[in-house]
Amino acid sequence: MEISSAVFPERLKLLRLTRKLSQADVARVVGVTPASVSAWENRRQEPDMEKLVKLARFFGTSVDYLTGASNNPRPAALPEWLAKLPEDLQFRISVEGGEALIPLFRASVRALDEMSPEALRTLIDSLIESKRIHDEYVRRRGGGEPGTNA
Repeated sequence: MEISSAVFPERLKLLRLTRKLSQADVARVVGVTPASVSAWENRRQEPDMEKLVKLARFFGTSVDYLTGASNNPRPAALPEWLAKLPEDLQFRISVEGGEALIPLFRASVRALDEMSPEALRTLIDSLIESKRIHDEYVRRRGGGEPGTNA
């Protein structure tokens, strides 16, 4: 994901100051040093995807808003099936392109309610790995971007 070098630092600082938080406060939540937060706000570094997702969740916004891909600070509502999953699985699905898995989950929503957390993790891990293998196959065949009909 490309981060707008101008928008992200400004939005991060605005969100932090609006909530009267120090860089150290944000750093503790995200799991980095205050120097990292300072570097992000001063355009010296960019956070990785995991940190972006943590920032978005903490501030109640979306990664798209933080990175300048959207001007809407309100995050899209999670699909009901996704909201029911443990937070670590929600994060994994959102980071690893899980939107491509939505039709599979819709087909088995009732079964998801009855699955143990371990079974859910195994299912999601296998689906994400299958998607990764498929995307790599498509890329190697020169079939365009994975997930497209090229």
